[in-house]
Amino acid sequence: MGIIRRDINKTLVISVIVLSIIIVSIITFYEIRLMNVVLGYNQHIQLYNWATANAIVDLNRTIDLKNADRKYLEMKYSQLAAQNSKLLDDIENLRSQLILAKSTMEYQKARDGGPVAQFRMMQSKNTEISELKEKLDALCLMLNSNNLSAGEC
Repeated sequence: MGIIRRDINKTLVISVIVLSIIIVSIITFYEIRLMNVVLGYNQHIQLYNWATANAIVDLNRTIDLKNADRKYLEMKYSQLAAQNSKLLDDIENLRSQLILAKSTMEYQKARDGGPVAQFRMMQSKNTEISELKEKLDALCLMLNSNNLSAGEC
């Protein structure tokens, strides 16, 4: 046993042990640091996934609201369009009633005024008809000069 003891260098063994402890310490230190970085990365990924999911939910909610608003506006537009067409029909009906009332009143005045008033009324109506024919001819001439056509021309 004396020979085995002499061959062992105590400083070499101590330096190997110290170097082994230093290497194990460095590896442990960097392993802990790497685990902390990985945990931080995972937390950031979870936060990013959560933010993305919330953004998608908000976007879907916004799209749903826009669709609901669009449907509401379309419904209101159709209601207003129906009401507008009804009012336009009422206006046309009232105009025709007004024309009828005016012509009835004019005829009644001519009848009450005697034959001279009736003659004057017929003459004024003939004048109106000839003026309207002249306007129609002028409009047809304007349309023809612009290479357009209408059923009345």
